[in-house]
Amino acid sequence: MKPNDNLVNLHIGCGTHLKEGYSNIDQYVYASGVIQMDIFNLSFESDSVDEIFTEHMLEHIGKFEVPLALKEWARVLKPDGKLVMNLPNLEWCMQQWLAKPEDERWGWQLDTIFGLQTHSGEFHKTGFTAPRLQQLLKAAGFHNITISNYWSHAQSCFWVEASKGYFTSAVKCLASIVVPWWDHSELLELWEQNLQYLPDTEIIFIDNGSALKGKTALEKFCRRQKIKLLRNETNRGFAAANNQGANVATGEYIIHLNNDVEIKKSPIEYLCNLAGEGLAGPLAQNELGEFYLEGWALCIKRYLLEALEGWCEDYGPGYWDDVDLSHRARLAGYSLTPVPDVNSLIHHITNATGRDGRIDQLALHFQNRKTFIRKYYNCYPKIIVDGVFFQLYRTGIARVWYSLLEEWAQNGLAKHIVVLDRAGTAPKILGIRYRTIAAYNYGTTDADREMLQQVCDEEGANLFISTYYTTPLSTPSVFMAYDMIPEVVGANLDEPMWKEKHHAIRHASAYIAISENTASDLTKFFPEIPPKSVTVAQCGVQSLFSPASQEHIKGFKNKYGISKPYFISVGGGADYKNSILFFKAFAQLASKQGFEIVCTGSGVLLEGELRNYTLGTVVHKLQLNDEELRLAYAGALALVYPSKYEGFGLPVLEALSCGCPVITCPNASIPEVAGEAALYVNDQDVEGFADALCEVQKPKVRNSLIAAGLEQSKKFSWSKMAETVSSALIDATLVPLNLQEINLIVFPDWTQPEESLGLELERVVRAIATHPHKSKMTLLVDNSNISDEDANLALSSVAMNLLMEEDLDVSDGPEISLIGQLSEIQWLALIPRIYGRIVLENENTEAIVQAKAQNIPTFEPESFIQESH
Repeated sequence: MKPNDNLVNLHIGCGTHLKEGYSNIDQYVYASGVIQMDIFNLSFESDSVDEIFTEHMLEHIGKFEVPLALKEWARVLKPDGKLVMNLPNLEWCMQQWLAKPEDERWGWQLDTIFGLQTHSGEFHKTGFTAPRLQQLLKAAGFHNITISNYWSHAQSCFWVEASKGYFTSAVKCLASIVVPWWDHSELLELWEQNLQYLPDTEIIFIDNGSALKGKTALEKFCRRQKIKLLRNETNRGFAAANNQGANVATGEYIIHLNNDVEIKKSPIEYLCNLAGEGLAGPLAQNELGEFYLEGWALCIKRYLLEALEGWCEDYGPGYWDDVDLSHRARLAGYSLTPVPDVNSLIHHITNATGRDGRIDQLALHFQNRKTFIRKYYNCYPKIIVDGVFFQLYRTGIARVWYSLLEEWAQNGLAKHIVVLDRAGTAPKILGIRYRTIAAYNYGTTDADREMLQQVCDEEGANLFISTYYTTPLSTPSVFMAYDMIPEVVGANLDEPMWKEKHHAIRHASAYIAISENTASDLTKFFPEIPPKSVTVAQCGVQSLFSPASQEHIKGFKNKYGISKPYFISVGGGADYKNSILFFKAFAQLASKQGFEIVCTGSGVLLEGELRNYTLGTVVHKLQLNDEELRLAYAGALALVYPSKYEGFGLPVLEALSCGCPVITCPNASIPEVAGEAALYVNDQDVEGFADALCEVQKPKVRNSLIAAGLEQSKKFSWSKMAETVSSALIDATLVPLNLQEINLIVFPDWTQPEESLGLELERVVRAIATHPHKSKMTLLVDNSNISDEDANLALSSVAMNLLMEEDLDVSDGPEISLIGQLSEIQWLALIPRIYGRIVLENENTEAIVQAKAQNIPTFEPESFIQESH
């Protein structure tokens, strides 16, 4: 296709708005003067177009389509050609939307984010910020990029201009080999062999401060082999050396190799084909659970390395720089392709490049891991979950935590969570970040606490919660109470497990209990715990646990040789489970030979005891998976659960959900779970339990229990528990604010002159400090744009002035707390607990909008006392 004049200018996505002097192109519009053409496959030769112009078009294609379109446009533009775009500023649009009151958000402000939506072509599928545009354009091969603000379509937009240009050095070959080097002249013999597989290839060595002998040997070798040699006086590190080599490379791809690799066959075409538009290399996983491509044999498209701004040099001599590069590439949407059976192509002999004897390698590894975490996982607040229970046991508590993590992976809390995986024992859930640590040992609890504190420090953790009683040294923690069985039954509390439990209780700043009864027992045995600091989060039940068809039940019974009606007992081994009550009652049944018993879960009665009460009856002791357990419940006459104490009673809820009647005792948390949907018997009443075994077989009673149980089970869900626990965890991150019954907030403008700022703060503090309920108050002071140190200095000056000039001692109340930096999720938790906002003459209005505090009731300082009454 040839235009009518000498300049070839394209107006892409023109709709019906034709631009004079341009070929007006639209893929979907059929109108006079409009050329229908696939914007991802333009009918123009490479390097043939002078200018491409688009106006409010790019946001209408998907995020995965945008890079394809930009690369196609770069293809057709001349080397000095220009791309001009006008498109919405997503960040501005979202800020405007958030700043509006709720009832004003659903007009045109919503359209700026999502499009007019009058038809499919009007939907916005992609949003852009200036950094994202820079990244996309660089990745597509554009240079000289300018992005300026521009008002269009009644909103803030970007005006973007970019030229195609050339790379710093023109592409002259398929791939350039870049090899950082430090001493180890003995490896030069290996490279004599390697070079036979790299004919006609650009090879660049970077000497990272080798000693004189190694430096001289390397120089001679490179001169003889015509290898380009770059020199550093000191060891600048793996990443810096790779960047130096990349800056002078002329290949379309760059293959980064360690100097200690043995090449077994020609790798260039294979690696380049694998990398495609992304990266290829040996796949690995580090202790954070991050998959990455190792840097000792990594192939990357040169323009992509440039778009990613090269290797990150924050990691010094080495370690974690390849993790960083892989992470950034993944975030930018590029594929990481593992090299299958990489050792048959290139063999990594040892880590000689990094073995600079002057460097503490282990210390460097830990330091760089911390750097990586701070850069990419600093999602505030950060909560550490120690998955220790998965290492120790596989009982109901494991089910609780697996379910919580699954829910958090779905509801967004996962971005604030790091699960500590003890020796690889934690279940892997997509969306959850893991960090592998050493297995737990009750014999080394002090060392374990030190290790946990180190992890918390490296991660920048705000809060810690353990699945089973572990604690760090100083990071605030939340204690999860499952039951108080050892305390209730009088167990030996000097056992290591219970000593750790009590240590964890005393270390905690907030508490979660899985039932009202457990919460009550916790505060009974530890009266120093304020009841208001305990959140009750009742367990849920998996959707798997539901009524089953007779066909499936029959298959289960056939599999395990169950031929008669049966009762099921789950997890009845411990004394407090009181299973003996059921067996004594069962022995009294005149027709006991007409029944069988299924026992499943941890612990069963001793064979001798069982035989005393079940002579002539078949007892099946089974280990069942969840699907089989569901069928076992659904096919049973009843779950028999005569427990004397439960923290919650998960088997009761599972049975109810499967349409299985329950016979139990009205103890501890069981009535919370079963409600009116169970037959209750005193935990020592053998005859009463025997009567219940008969009663549950009556069709009217049975059907009533099944219907009531199914209805009762609807009150419980893992999503509800996950929401309650996540709210409790976020609330626990607010504990340092010292919230009380009456919480007030101010948003000072810290940029105003010191004198006027001091007078404003004095007015506020005086008003509250003279209030009759000052001891029940906390004044929250926003300091989002000033350091804690400077804010505290200003407040101390205010307190001193009031004491000296008015004899008003604010140490008697109220509490005064700096808010510091809070995330959106923390503000959402804090706002409902704020009684009012004290209005100042000079306020930080931006902070008020960001905190969404516009709708908090407001008070003038002087009138606060009267209005409060």
